Amino acid sequence: FTEEGVVQPNANAISSERKKPADSRTSKNMLSVHDMMGIKQSDSLENFYTVDEVIGRGAFGEVVRAQHLFSNEQRAIKIINKKKLKRNSILMELQLSELSILQKTDHPSLMKVFEILEDHSHYYIISELMQGGELYGRILQLKKFTEKDCAQVIWQVLRGLNYMHKKNIVHRDIKPENILLESKDTDNVNLKITDFGFARCYDPAEGGLTDTLGSPLYMAPEIIKKLPYDFSVDIWAVGVMTYILLCGKPPFKGKSKEEVFVQITSKNIQFTSEVWQSTSKEAQNFVKRMLVRDPKQRSSAESLLNDPWILKNIEQKEIGQDILLDISFNLHQ
Repeated sequence: FTEEGVVQPNANAISSERKKPADSRTSKNMLSVHDMMGIKQSDSLENFYTVDEVIGRGAFGEVVRAQHLFSNEQRAIKIINKKKLKRNSILMELQLSELSILQKTDHPSLMKVFEILEDHSHYYIISELMQGGELYGRILQLKKFTEKDCAQVIWQVLRGLNYMHKKNIVHRDIKPENILLESKDTDNVNLKITDFGFARCYDPAEGGLTDTLGSPLYMAPEIIKKLPYDFSVDIWAVGVMTYILLCGKPPFKGKSKEEVFVQITSKNIQFTSEVWQSTSKEAQNFVKRMLVRDPKQRSSAESLLNDPWILKNIEQKEIGQDILLDISFNLHQ
């Protein structure tokens, strides 16, 4: 934590991007995500993209800014080194799981991916370019958000999770570092969920998930206690994130991971500090619906999208568009 208590980034997770129809002009070897049955060999990347600067680095490679030669659009390309991937079988499984999830998702709140390519040494995930950086950086910049801006952020995250959960996908690493903003303009809070390395397709009929993973500050009590868990772990993480956006500090603190875990599993959240005195009861009640230790009592993403606090702070036009998206999703099931 900083002195203000804002969460510092950690390196305990993995990284990625997301999905949209491919351009009509692509290589015969370049495969659109919508048609993808597997990842295919690509021709030389330089035949289709002009690679610019490196904008990020991760465990398996780097992310570069690139320009698509046929559309002139700016895009991000995540370059994954196969040799580095093969050295760690667990991380390789997580990365390949991410590639699989990318093939199954297409939603305005999820990072859009145009295509996924490979050659003999690398995978290439070509996605839209988000210019605003991580939500985490915006938190450091603003310290805390207005209720309206916070609601706009959380509404977008919840609609993305609602879509994922209906497709039986659990993200398992929701946090500000994995939310990318469209613009550096602080008045623009349009965003995308990214980093699907820990995401997992999950069949509720098969019982709960049991892997212990995620980022400690955002981990739900049931994960820490090594109990079977489901989609509701994502909702707990959104609750922690909402708390941070509204007051600039995490609800559960500690000098070590173990101390944080004790707080998560035993401490009741408080709204007694001075900053909460100017926060509406509706906002506090919204947070309480998510930070419930019993996952069976925790609200779903769909239910939270209809919370009074969300409805008060989101334009009806946007809610109407989301309803149309939901109808479209149901028609295609």
